[in-house]
Amino acid sequence: MESNTEVIPTVKLKCVVLGDGGVGKTSTIKRYVEDRFESRYAETIGVTFSLKKLKGINIDGKTYDIIIVLWDLAGQQTYAELRKRYTTGSDMATFIFDVTRPTSFLNLINWYDKLKTTSKDIPLAFIANKIDRDEDRLVPNDCGEMIHRWLGASYYECSAKSNINVDQVFVELAKNAAKRQLIRKERERKELIIDTLPEDVIESRSMNTLLEMSLDELKSLSEQYNN
Repeated sequence: MESNTEVIPTVKLKCVVLGDGGVGKTSTIKRYVEDRFESRYAETIGVTFSLKKLKGINIDGKTYDIIIVLWDLAGQQTYAELRKRYTTGSDMATFIFDVTRPTSFLNLINWYDKLKTTSKDIPLAFIANKIDRDEDRLVPNDCGEMIHRWLGASYYECSAKSNINVDQVFVELAKNAAKRQLIRKERERKELIIDTLPEDVIESRSMNTLLEMSLDELKSLSEQYNN
């Protein structure tokens, strides 16, 4: 008996979570992936991985499942070379700071610069964590808004402990990253088809014009010249 169940395409994303030690990177990931919070602090050794699947996400009118692999990278300086190797090939990144520790905010630019050496054009989100500790807060909201305007990245006020805005961060970031990946892969498929066309056809139509065509249109054009 045939099944009419439609196969939903899956997009896989690598997300690196960066920031000073003790800002709540692991707690934020646990809240998002497992919906739980541990008050006891345990230093991350090297790197740990977590998996989160988003089902039925709408991107430009089409439905996708998204698998996010979250890389929790240790914030201590001793792991600097390890972080450089593991951030390569990232599809998206979050930078977390602790609103009760101004130095963790000031160090964001260092984290940003280090990521840019391995992953340049990816969606970014800056997270102000521990906003539940309002009486201890030393980094005002204006500082995060400044980062948002300066770098053009998303900014969120969050609390892993109280589960404030954690889901929103990763869902919005993943949708953005998935859309970019789909656009990039479609362009790569188009370029492969264009490579099969005669050079005079490419020159007469221009590469930009050809890339604006749909995949079906390019396939049809390729068949005209290669059959």
